[in-house]
This record gives sequence, C-alpha cells and structure tokens, in this order.
Amino acid sequence: MKWTNSIAFKIWLSTNIILLAGIASLSVTYIWKEKAHIESALRNEGQTAANTLNSAIALSMLEENYTLITPLVYSLLDQPNIQYVIVKDKHGTIVNQKGDTLEEDKVLVEKVPLEYFNSNLGEIEIALKTDELNKQLFSIITYTVFISLLVSVLAMFVSSFISKRISSPLVSLMKASQNLIDGKRKVRVIEEGTNEAKSLSHMFNKMAKRIEANEATLQTEIDKATKSLTENINMLETNRKIAQSVIKKDILREEVLLVILKEIQDFMKIEATSISLVDQQLKDGGRLYFLKNSDIQTSSLTNNVLQNVMNSDVPFIQNHMGFSELKGIFVEPNIRSSLIIPLTSKEKPIGTLNLGSMKENYFSDSMVQSLSVFTNQIALSLDLIFAYESLHHSAYHDYITQLPNFRFFKEKVGQAIQKKNNEEESSLLAVLFLDLDRFKKVNDSLGHDFGDLLLKNVGGQIRDCIGPDDIVAKIGGDEFLILLPAISEGKDAIQVAEKIVQTINKPIIINGYEILTTASIGISLYPTDGEDVESLIKHANFAMFRVKELGNTFSLYSPIVEDLTYEELVFENDLRKAIERNEFMVYYQPKVNVQTGELTGVEALIRWNHPEKGLISPGKFIPIAEETGLIVPIGEFVLRTACKQVTEWKNNGLPTLSISVNLSTRQFLQSNLINMVASVLEETGLEPHLLELEITESMTIDVKQAIPVLNDLKKLGIKISIDDFGTGYSSLNYLKVLPIDRLKIDRSFVKDIASNQANAAIVSTIITMAQNLNLLVIAEGVEEEDQVVILQKNNCTEIQGYFFGHPLPPEELEEKIGEIQVRAIKWAKQPTEIS
Repeated sequence: MKWTNSIAFKIWLSTNIILLAGIASLSVTYIWKEKAHIESALRNEGQTAANTLNSAIALSMLEENYTLITPLVYSLLDQPNIQYVIVKDKHGTIVNQKGDTLEEDKVLVEKVPLEYFNSNLGEIEIALKTDELNKQLFSIITYTVFISLLVSVLAMFVSSFISKRISSPLVSLMKASQNLIDGKRKVRVIEEGTNEAKSLSHMFNKMAKRIEANEATLQTEIDKATKSLTENINMLETNRKIAQSVIKKDILREEVLLVILKEIQDFMKIEATSISLVDQQLKDGGRLYFLKNSDIQTSSLTNNVLQNVMNSDVPFIQNHMGFSELKGIFVEPNIRSSLIIPLTSKEKPIGTLNLGSMKENYFSDSMVQSLSVFTNQIALSLDLIFAYESLHHSAYHDYITQLPNFRFFKEKVGQAIQKKNNEEESSLLAVLFLDLDRFKKVNDSLGHDFGDLLLKNVGGQIRDCIGPDDIVAKIGGDEFLILLPAISEGKDAIQVAEKIVQTINKPIIINGYEILTTASIGISLYPTDGEDVESLIKHANFAMFRVKELGNTFSLYSPIVEDLTYEELVFENDLRKAIERNEFMVYYQPKVNVQTGELTGVEALIRWNHPEKGLISPGKFIPIAEETGLIVPIGEFVLRTACKQVTEWKNNGLPTLSISVNLSTRQFLQSNLINMVASVLEETGLEPHLLELEITESMTIDVKQAIPVLNDLKKLGIKISIDDFGTGYSSLNYLKVLPIDRLKIDRSFVKDIASNQANAAIVSTIITMAQNLNLLVIAEGVEEEDQVVILQKNNCTEIQGYFFGHPLPPEELEEKIGEIQVRAIKWAKQPTEIS
C-alpha cells in the first residue's frame, strides 16, 4: 500500500496542514503586530516632534510672526526620521515648509493641531521616513519565517511519529484482517494505542476467535456432509451399476445378479451376499444365488427363515450366528452377523437380499433404512429380468403348449448345422415335420379350449418320445417340428417318427372324452436333403404333404422335378390355416345412387393378409378356395363379418347402409345355405332387407334348381342381384322368371363406355331392359367422370368403383364416409332433370 494512501499519511497530512495553518496564522499576526508597534513608535516620534514645535512656535503663530519659526522648523529636520515639516495657519495656508516632499506611500504623515491655550492657530504636518521602519519590518519577517519553517519541520517530524504511533494499531488490524482473508488462522493483535484502538483490537481478537470456532464447526459439518455425500454418491453409483446391468439388449439373470451382489457387498464392506428368488415353476419354490469368487452359484431354496422373511415382509437381523437355521444362506465360513431384507414387487414377495459379515453386531436398523434404496432398485431390476425372461420365453415359445416355437427351432437348427460343419466326424441331422390329422374337426365339435388341451397333450407325448438333446417345437395351429441333432443314419429318424406316430395314434382321454387322432410326419436329413435351415424345413414339410396324399403315417423326403408342386401345396396349406389364424380381412367399397346423390350401401370384398407375403389378391386364392371347397367357410366368414359390421355402424349412429356379399357356386349348391344365411341374420341382428347376395349368371343355368333356392332366400327378406351381368351364358328369357332385384353391369362394358359406341349401346340396352323388368341397375368398375355422366344420363341407378372410393378397411371407411357423401350429393339430379 502506498504511503500517500495510508491512514498514517492522512493523519500526518491533516496534522501538518493544521499546524502549518496555525504557524502561518501566528507568524502573520506577529508580523502585523510588530509592524503596528514600530509604526506606532514612529508616529509617536513624529507627534512628540510636532508637540515640541507647537510649544516653540505657538506664540509666534499667534502674533503671526512667521519668520521666527523657520529656524525651529529646520531644527526638526536634523532628526533622522523626519522627511519634511509643514506649518499651516488656521486658514490652512502653508506659512512654512522645510524638507522635500515624497509620495504618501513612502512616508508616514502625522498631522497635529497647532494650539495655544485652547486657541486653534493652525496645523503642523510632519512626514516621517519609513526606511527604518521597513528595515525593522524585513528583519522581523525574516526571523519569523525562519522560526516558522524551523517549527514546521520539527512539527512534521513530530506529527509523523505521532501519526504512525496512532495508526500503528490500525495497520496491525489491517494486516491481521488480510491474514484472515488469506486463510491464516490463530491471528491476534496487541491491544494498544488509544481507547478506540484498544477496543477495536479487542473486538478483532474476539471476532478472530469466533471465526475460528465457526470454521471448526463448519468444517465438522462439511466433513459430515462430505461423508454423507460420498455415501450418497457411492449409493447412486451402486444403484446406477445395478440399473445399468438390465439396460442391454440381452439380459441374463446370472449376470444381473452378479452385479447386484458384488456392488452391494462392496458398498456395505461385508464378506458375504446372496439373494433368493421365488419361482413357482420349480418344485422347491425358488432358487438361492450366492456370490463366490466373483461368480454366481445356485442352490435350491429350502431355508425356512428366508421363506418366513418373504411372507412377513419384515427384515431379519441376527448379529450372533449361533442360529443354526441360517446355515446354507452363505457359502463363506465364519459369518458372525447377518441381515435378511425382503424384496417385494407390486406388493408381492419376490425374494430376499441376504448380507453377511464376519463381525459381530455389524448390522442395525438404520442400515435397513439406508438399504431400502437398493432393495427398491433391486426389485425394479428383478422386475425387468422377469419381464425380459417372460418376453424372451414368449418370443421363443408357444403360448398354448409352452413348447419352443418356430423362431427358437430355426435358431437351434442353425446352431446344429454350424456344429456339424465344425465336427471332423460326419453325422446326420434330421428335421421332422408333424401335422395332426382332422384336428379342425376336434376344434369345431368340442371347442378351441378342448383343442388346446389336445395340443398340450400331443406336445407332451412327442417330448416323451425323443431324447434329452432333441427339440420339439409347435409352429402352427396343429403343426410340430422335431430336431434330431445327432443321428447315425436315416433309420434313426424313421424309428423316432414311428414311435411318435404309434404314441399319438393311441386313444387318449381329455375331460372325459376319448379322442382318437393320427399324425402325418415328413422327414428331411442334413446334408442330403438340404444344407440350410429353410431347405430342411421346406423339404420336411413337402414330405409331410406327400404323406397326407398317399395316406401314409411318415415318409422321408424325396426330391421332385418341379418346385411348383411344392409351392402349390404350401399355398393350399396356408389357405387352410388362414381361417384358424384369423388372416382374412373384409374391405368395403361404397355404392352411390347417382340419381339421388346418396351413399346407399357397400360391397364386402375379402382380402388375405398373409403373415409373410402380405396382402394376397382374391384373384389368386379364390380359385384355389373354390377348387378345394375352402370357399364355403371363407364365404360364411365374409357374410358373418359384413353383416356384423353394418349392424355395428348403424348402432354407432352412422348412415344406414345395405351390404352386398358375393355367393360362390359351391355355397349356392350347399344344402344348408338358407339355414346358414338365416342364422347369420339372427346372430348379427341385421335387418334382412339390408342384405344383398350377389350371384353369377352361371349359377342360374339350371333354372329348376336355382329358382327354389332364390325363392327361399327371398322369403328371408333379402335382396338378390346378378353380378357381372352380360358375361354369362344364361338366356335373357330367364330374367323374367328369376326372383332377382338388381342387375350389376360388368366392368368390361363400363371400361370403354366413353370411347366405345358398342359398349355404350350395350350398357344403354341393359339399363332399359332392366327398367322394363322393374329391376335396379348398378355399374361396377367406374373410375372416370365421363363414365359417371353417361351412366347417369342413361338412368343407371347406382355406381360402384374407384371414382367414389376404393375398397377400404372398416375403420378407414368410417373416416371417409362424410367425404364420400359430399362427393355423391354433387351428382344428385335436379327435379327438372328427373322429369
């Protein structure tokens, strides 16, 4: 710190300013007084000379004898301090003047009245020289300045000493304060100086002691907080590691438990940890997992204490390990104290966390409280493990039989093939494809629950027929795959297949019913029938199809020339399974009355959503369904689904719509057709007049057979329309005898109606003919506006096609009904147009 900025300097400066001001004042006062004194003495000298002259010349002035006064005046000039003398009469006239006059600022003029016995005779003016006065004054000033400077210098030194002396305690206080600021402690100052300085020093010392005491207290609290924070950080880190152990793609129970037990053991600084977990699928009710040498070991959960802690949900502390029932909870010997904490999830016991220490009285209730953070995280982690294991099990197992599923089977076959490729000795691998015969009849007659029990039973039978290293998987509704990973020759696979068939073919009792079922098995061998998973399964599947065709029970795969045969068989088999797997979907295409501008109904159109191939066109699977007879259950599914959907729409406040459903030839020829339609109407609650069944012209070739069926359908109150009219072979004459309500013009005529005059003429003729027969007309396949214009002008009643809407799933159609209605109303004919 600069001296000029110090408090001592400021005291010194202030003191010296005051002293110098005082010295200067005193000096000036002294000089002024001395000057006045000298000047007064000089004036007194002048007055004395004037009085003396007054006495000498008074009589002469009275007599006005002015010549006598001249010598006397001259005599005054002999005095050294008199410059001139002027004598004036009573009229102010100078009567005598001796000596040289000077400027008034260089002399002192003293004027004395000239009197004689109280008579005013005039005035004596004497000018006194100031030379001597100035000399004396200069000497006095010089002396005074010298003395003042001497005194000032002395005062400066004295004040400097005094100021430093006075400020010394303050400087000490400042240095001590800086030391405190710099972090130094046990800083004290000497209590000296003025009373104020002593008091300030005393207060500083007390403050320093208080700071030290407070810092000591604060440090203690910081140490406690740091310790607590460190423990919390360690706790959080432990929790993080536990939580992180379950945040990975593939969770293994043993790996997560290893992290949990190791982290808890390190955090608690104990020698032993274990964890028990409930598992009702195990005979002993659960497993006990130990941490030993950084590895996980397991044993059966047989300890009653652990079971009691789980059930009571109360921690158990035993600080003296003489308690024999605690043996077996830890693998480490010499455990003296133990703590068992229950683990719960969703208010259900899932296990216990077991801690052991070699120190007696190690565990306390406070530890239980602090460990609650861990137990909660452990419970969450275990929940994730259980959930993952459940999902993993669901992903790799069939939910009905709990057998491995197709995904699991493919992985195991792939691993077995890889193992075979790495083996030096050559051996075979077999894949068996098993399909239960007539399983659908069991499902249809006794119900799906009964069918599930049959599948479980068959799965168990197959498992009993194979070895411990073999795998059986359920892959479809009634299909099983068996992997024999190590056989010497094909005969080994045949023997297993024969054993399975013989076992399954025996009657079994389920819920009091005796069931007789059979199985068909196809066998493929690695590497002769395929070198990859897909080929082996495909060829085993084909061999199974061959078994069903030939009526055998099992067969080895035999290569065929055309793979197309296999593809057709697979497609047909998939089609059979599609109904059971709920793979069919019903789409709906709107129908619009272009005379009134109303949305009048929809047509139900089936779609097949294949799990692997996606949406399959009806044109691809309907012919096969017709050929195989599967069209009958498929048609019934469409009818029931469509009627139910329209009823649901009506109940939900949507516009009342009619529903058109196609009937296949096989359905039309079914003896139970009338009963089936009536049953669907009753089951779905659909009003009969809202249902329209579409038949083709080819179905009416045999009029004698067709008319009774159509009449019976009409009695139900439903509508009948002829689909694809104009492309069939029936005579137009039969239209007047068939009980039909509507003709549907085939899209082939509508397609070129705007450019092909012949098609336009045919359409116009069909519409006119239908009107004459009191039949309504609907044109399908309408995509362009000019087609709508022509059909409307020809008084076609309804239109169906992409122009007003594509076939849509029910939920999408619900969203677009408003949009379709807005578009339809634009085509309503005005009254003038209708007339």
